[in-house]
Amino acid sequence: MGKAIVCLSGLFDPFTLEYGDWAFTLFGIPRGLMPPVVDSAGDHFGSVHPDIFGCPIPIKAVMADQVGVDGPSMKTAMDQI
Repeated sequence: MGKAIVCLSGLFDPFTLEYGDWAFTLFGIPRGLMPPVVDSAGDHFGSVHPDIFGCPIPIKAVMADQVGVDGPSMKTAMDQI
């Protein structure tokens, strides 16, 4: 999982740039359930299955956006549904 995404989980320690062991202990979550923390760009994400586009296409980066639950952007998104 990319660092930019995992930091939103609440389980990430920004000082070590890894998952915080304290979070797994506190919530009783087995650390093995989580994917490894990696940079958000690189050669570690694999590729799109060849059945989709006829050939494997490498995935070189991941990114995410977060919509605030109580913010104006959430209201706009909900109005469109």
